[in-house]
Amino acid sequence: MSDATRPEPYWIPPLPSIQVQSFLNSIGPSPGGMDRDIHVLREETRKIIRRFSGVPETVAEIKQVDADGVRARLYRPKHESADVLVWFHGGAWMLGELDDHDELACAIANRALCNVLSVEYRLAPEHPYPAAIDDSWSATLWASRLFGKVAVGGDSAGGNLAAAVALRARDRGVDLSLQLLVYPALDAELQSPFLTEYSRRYGEEPVKGLRQVWDVYLADPQNRAEVDASPMRASSLSGVTSALIVLAEYDPLRGEGEEYARRLREDGVRVDLYVYPGQIHGFYSFLDVFDDAGDAVNRTAKALRVAFDRNGEVELHE
Repeated sequence: MSDATRPEPYWIPPLPSIQVQSFLNSIGPSPGGMDRDIHVLREETRKIIRRFSGVPETVAEIKQVDADGVRARLYRPKHESADVLVWFHGGAWMLGELDDHDELACAIANRALCNVLSVEYRLAPEHPYPAAIDDSWSATLWASRLFGKVAVGGDSAGGNLAAAVALRARDRGVDLSLQLLVYPALDAELQSPFLTEYSRRYGEEPVKGLRQVWDVYLADPQNRAEVDASPMRASSLSGVTSALIVLAEYDPLRGEGEEYARRLREDGVRVDLYVYPGQIHGFYSFLDVFDDAGDAVNRTAKALRVAFDRNGEVELHE
């Protein structure tokens, strides 16, 4: 579903998809908010990911690399490629590790016919902003020296980093082929009108959680308006690389993604926007749980193949 087919800008369906309801019932309610002990939060995240992550597809090679001092994992696809997607994982800039994203990275590598560099940027609260964006930028520069064409992408907090890296690349003359933004967090001020409607329908807790996350990442509130922290705050998006934006209907971040897509188009940047009805934040990473995840990864793969001029036929997992 594209944004062009939605009857009104902030319509929210009455019920999530059956697969979403089943998934939420299986994990049960969260025992608390995002302001709990960071080690507890990280362990909870690991348990959920390990429980629902499937077996990764076989790729030609997986190896640990040092990307100019940044730990990363390189996935080489079965089909040899000189190009790379630099991937920044989600997790509120506080959670997640390389092992959590093996299934997704392998799937993208094989289906997009490109290498995937999964970046283990430093996490808050131990390493608040700008550690994550600086690591992400360093890894992208490293990739640009070793590979042919380079794309950047990420989900949630990782989508924030990908958007910020794309803007740095524009400003510093580094050529990128695509920015893949999966339900990205784009504005620390949380001023999307969609959030007002979301809170009215579903309560304040989701938005409260977003505020807590931003407060941890941005230890200094004065950083909130910086483009590296809030890409939505860029005065112009003109000249940035083309974008593929994937959003979820039930995600409180949906409004930011739709607004960013609108601004990109107004500034002359090509954008493909997909909003998955009935879906929730995080669905993209669970290929064995949601049919929509497989569809979204295939859309990702096709967009990357076009960006890298790799349009040969390859079997996709429909």
